[in-house]
Amino acid sequence: MASSIQEIVNFKIKHGYSDKTDNFIQVMSLHDYHNLWITWLAIWGTKNNIICFEDQGLVLIPSTISGKIVGEPRLVPIDQILDVEFKKRISTTLIHFSGKNTGMDFVASNFTAVIPWQKNNLLSLGGRKS
Repeated sequence: MASSIQEIVNFKIKHGYSDKTDNFIQVMSLHDYHNLWITWLAIWGTKNNIICFEDQGLVLIPSTISGKIVGEPRLVPIDQILDVEFKKRISTTLIHFSGKNTGMDFVASNFTAVIPWQKNNLLSLGGRKS
Protein backbone atom coordinates (compact mmCIF):
# COMPACT_ATOMS: atom_id res chain seq x y z
CA MET A 1 0.00 0.00 0.00
CA ALA A 2 1.16 3.54 -0.75
CA SER A 3 2.64 5.79 1.87
CA SER A 4 -0.02 8.17 3.13
CA ILE A 5 0.27 11.91 2.60
CA GLN A 6 1.11 12.30 6.29
CA GLU A 7 3.83 9.63 6.15
CA ILE A 8 5.44 11.41 3.19
CA VAL A 9 5.18 14.82 4.88
CA ASN A 10 6.69 13.42 8.10
CA PHE A 11 9.51 11.85 6.07
CA LYS A 12 10.18 15.14 4.26
CA ILE A 13 10.22 17.13 7.53
CA LYS A 14 12.57 14.58 9.13
CA HIS A 15 15.02 15.20 6.26
CA GLY A 16 14.75 19.00 6.36
CA TYR A 17 12.16 19.62 3.66
CA SER A 18 8.77 21.34 3.63
CA ASP A 19 5.48 20.18 5.13
CA LYS A 20 3.66 20.74 1.80
CA THR A 21 1.13 18.06 0.93
CA ASP A 22 0.77 18.82 -2.78
CA ASN A 23 4.34 19.09 -4.09
CA PHE A 24 5.09 15.39 -4.74
CA ILE A 25 4.11 12.64 -7.17
CA GLN A 26 4.99 8.99 -7.80
CA VAL A 27 7.07 8.46 -10.95
CA MET A 28 9.04 5.80 -12.78
CA SER A 29 12.09 6.51 -14.91
CA LEU A 30 11.00 6.71 -18.54
CA HIS A 31 13.59 4.12 -19.58
CA ASP A 32 12.17 1.58 -17.13
CA TYR A 33 8.61 2.43 -18.16
CA HIS A 34 9.41 1.45 -21.75
CA ASN A 35 11.07 -1.76 -20.53
CA LEU A 36 7.89 -2.60 -18.65
CA TRP A 37 6.05 -2.85 -21.94
CA ILE A 38 8.72 -5.19 -23.30
CA THR A 39 8.68 -7.65 -20.42
CA TRP A 40 6.85 -7.96 -17.12
CA LEU A 41 10.13 -9.05 -15.53
CA ALA A 42 11.43 -5.50 -15.95
CA ILE A 43 9.18 -4.45 -13.08
CA TRP A 44 11.74 -5.84 -10.64
CA GLY A 45 14.40 -3.48 -11.93
CA THR A 46 12.34 -0.32 -12.23
CA LYS A 47 13.46 2.93 -10.70
CA ASN A 48 10.45 4.27 -8.86
CA ASN A 49 10.58 7.50 -6.91
CA ILE A 50 8.35 9.94 -5.18
CA ILE A 51 9.62 13.24 -6.53
CA CYS A 52 9.14 16.37 -4.46
CA PHE A 53 9.43 19.90 -5.79
CA GLU A 54 11.12 21.70 -2.88
CA ASP A 55 12.66 25.18 -2.57
CA GLN A 56 16.11 23.53 -2.37
CA GLY A 57 15.54 21.56 -5.60
CA LEU A 58 14.14 18.25 -6.75
CA VAL A 59 14.06 15.57 -4.06
CA LEU A 60 13.93 11.95 -5.21
CA ILE A 61 12.65 9.49 -2.60
CA PRO A 62 13.07 5.83 -3.62
CA SER A 63 9.76 3.98 -3.49
CA THR A 64 8.03 0.81 -4.55
CA ILE A 65 5.83 0.74 -7.63
CA SER A 66 2.86 1.27 -5.29
CA GLY A 67 4.34 4.40 -3.67
CA LYS A 68 5.77 3.04 -0.41
CA ILE A 69 8.98 4.79 0.73
CA VAL A 70 11.96 2.39 0.69
CA GLY A 71 15.08 4.53 0.87
CA GLU A 72 16.78 7.80 1.72
CA PRO A 73 16.10 10.99 -0.27
CA ARG A 74 18.50 12.37 -2.89
CA LEU A 75 18.55 16.08 -3.76
CA VAL A 76 19.12 17.61 -7.18
CA PRO A 77 19.95 21.22 -6.22
CA ILE A 78 17.74 23.93 -7.70
CA ASP A 79 20.72 25.61 -9.39
CA GLN A 80 21.29 22.41 -11.41
CA ILE A 81 17.75 22.42 -12.87
CA LEU A 82 17.26 24.63 -15.91
CA ASP A 83 13.74 23.62 -16.99
CA VAL A 84 10.85 21.29 -16.18
CA GLU A 85 8.39 20.22 -18.86
CA PHE A 86 5.13 18.30 -18.41
CA LYS A 87 3.54 16.50 -21.39
CA LYS A 88 0.15 15.07 -20.54
CA ARG A 89 -1.06 11.98 -22.38
CA ILE A 90 -4.28 10.01 -21.91
CA SER A 91 -3.16 7.87 -18.98
CA THR A 92 0.31 9.21 -18.17
CA THR A 93 2.26 12.45 -17.93
CA LEU A 94 5.83 12.62 -19.19
CA ILE A 95 8.09 14.86 -17.12
CA HIS A 96 11.44 16.10 -18.45
CA PHE A 97 14.00 17.88 -16.30
CA SER A 98 16.76 19.74 -18.15
CA GLY A 99 20.00 20.26 -16.30
CA LYS A 100 23.29 22.00 -16.98
CA ASN A 101 24.90 18.89 -18.45
CA THR A 102 22.15 16.32 -18.47
CA GLY A 103 18.43 15.60 -18.35
CA MET A 104 16.09 13.24 -16.54
CA ASP A 105 12.87 11.77 -17.88
CA PHE A 106 10.07 10.32 -15.79
CA VAL A 107 6.57 9.07 -16.40
CA ALA A 108 3.73 9.51 -13.90
CA SER A 109 0.39 7.77 -13.99
CA ASN A 110 -2.42 10.33 -14.19
CA PHE A 111 -4.51 8.26 -11.81
CA THR A 112 -3.98 5.15 -9.76
CA ALA A 113 -6.13 3.27 -7.30
CA VAL A 114 -3.24 2.41 -4.96
CA ILE A 115 -1.88 5.99 -4.70
CA PRO A 116 -4.88 8.17 -3.78
CA TRP A 117 -2.94 11.47 -3.70
CA GLN A 118 -1.42 11.06 -7.20
CA LYS A 119 -4.11 12.67 -9.39
CA ASN A 120 -4.61 15.85 -7.34
CA ASN A 121 -0.90 16.40 -6.77
CA LEU A 122 -0.08 15.90 -10.44
CA LEU A 123 -2.70 18.49 -11.40
CA SER A 124 -1.33 20.84 -8.75
CA LEU A 125 2.23 20.53 -10.06
CA GLY A 126 1.59 21.13 -13.73
CA GLY A 127 0.16 17.98 -15.22
CA ARG A 128 -2.82 19.86 -16.63
CA LYS A 129 -3.66 19.41 -20.28
CA SER A 130 -2.19 22.30 -22.27
